[in-house]
Amino acid sequence: MSPGPQDVCIVGGGPAGLILALLLARQGIGVTVLEAAGDFQRQFRGDTLHPAIMELLGELGLAAPVLGLPHTRAHRARLVRAEGTQVIADFSRLRTPYPYLTVMAQSRFLTFLAAELGRYGHARVVMGARAEGLLEEGGEVRGVRYRRAGALHDLPAALTVGADGRFSKVRDLAGLELRRLSPGQDVLWFSLPRHAGDPGGSIDLHLRGGHCIVTTDHGERWQVGYSIRKGGYAEARAAGVGPIREAVAATVPWLAGRVPLLTGWRDLHLLA
Repeated sequence: MSPGPQDVCIVGGGPAGLILALLLARQGIGVTVLEAAGDFQRQFRGDTLHPAIMELLGELGLAAPVLGLPHTRAHRARLVRAEGTQVIADFSRLRTPYPYLTVMAQSRFLTFLAAELGRYGHARVVMGARAEGLLEEGGEVRGVRYRRAGALHDLPAALTVGADGRFSKVRDLAGLELRRLSPGQDVLWFSLPRHAGDPGGSIDLHLRGGHCIVTTDHGERWQVGYSIRKGGYAEARAAGVGPIREAVAATVPWLAGRVPLLTGWRDLHLLA
């Protein structure tokens, strides 16, 4: 494929960027997705596909193949406290063919979408392509300048879309104002092994001692989120993983035997 000035350039190969690219490609529109990372095999936190997304995939004829990939299903969300457990969301009551959250590693979902996009000769995904500037003509954006393998490339486009996340380079380059709606806490994410006999079928929010610990069943592992004070990352890191291990063991007792596997700060990933 040789991109032309009438094509669409999408910066960011996440779920939003790849789904948009697929919708455009299905309409015969030339599209190039620029993804800064070299591959999709990195840590993600957004590992759930909600019923509305599954309905969209169903309309595209993709729900069945997506559900054929390894995944688990969360039928409810629960609040777990010392005084008892309360169901705060019951997805099974939704009027939809997909009354659950589909829990799937985002890397697996993105790899699937990129492969589906590869079926169209007028669409492509360029990995390791980092946007560094916007091409402008007559006060209008006409494409993107990006760096790949140390070299700069110009990609002309009729439409440029920034789908590159909360720290969007395209937004900064375009001078678009960011409206911040940040919650009052940050979250540290990590994984622990899942054992046969562990509870399943729900996403649980465990409350104790001022902390919220989230557990999500990924089949072969638990994805665990540990809340910290907004902007408290440096303080938490200085204290080390010891207090986090102790809090998880006390709050989620059935994980107590696994928390020693959390050996260092490299095992944690911040969601600010």
